Amino acid sequence: LLNSGELGEILHSHASFHIHLPVTKTRNIRFQPEAGGGALWDLGCYAVDLTGRVFEAFPKEVSASTRIENGIDTSFTGYLKYDGARSAVIECSFYGPRREGLQIVGTHGTLQIPRPFKGEARETWVLTTADGGNKEIAVTSDVNPYQKQFRNFHRVIRGEAELLMPPAASLRNARTIEALLTAAAR
Repeated sequence: LLNSGELGEILHSHASFHIHLPVTKTRNIRFQPEAGGGALWDLGCYAVDLTGRVFEAFPKEVSASTRIENGIDTSFTGYLKYDGARSAVIECSFYGPRREGLQIVGTHGTLQIPRPFKGEARETWVLTTADGGNKEIAVTSDVNPYQKQFRNFHRVIRGEAELLMPPAASLRNARTIEALLTAAAR
């Protein structure tokens, strides 16, 4: 859909992923700073990945705000600026009820994806055009996306396929997360 031109030039995205996970469960690896715990690495990595796919670039500037508890970020908001006055916001936390979503804003319309990280078999995306019209897009999949990744990895090991996510995209995600964490520490 992004490559179809229906949204026009992509200007902004907003990705969020929140779950309720009591921070008192300190034995949970998500709450262990020495193991790379924290909301950004655990949940925000998905938002960073989708944002990277939308803009197909490393941000030229980042800023962030975070809530730190017991040495890890429990709530995180990142602001990313890209070339061409394009921008993104990512947010994640271990607080509140489960909430996730992706909004992509273009010059011709806005796409709302209600559960980009859950891997629903059936979902409805909404495309709102610049003139205010709404178009519902039914998205179906017979395969759980995590199973698809696992099967692809097995095929790659056997030399039968290429990686679904190229190493350059993984590197872009890691560099973006590190830049956001550095910005939050300022």
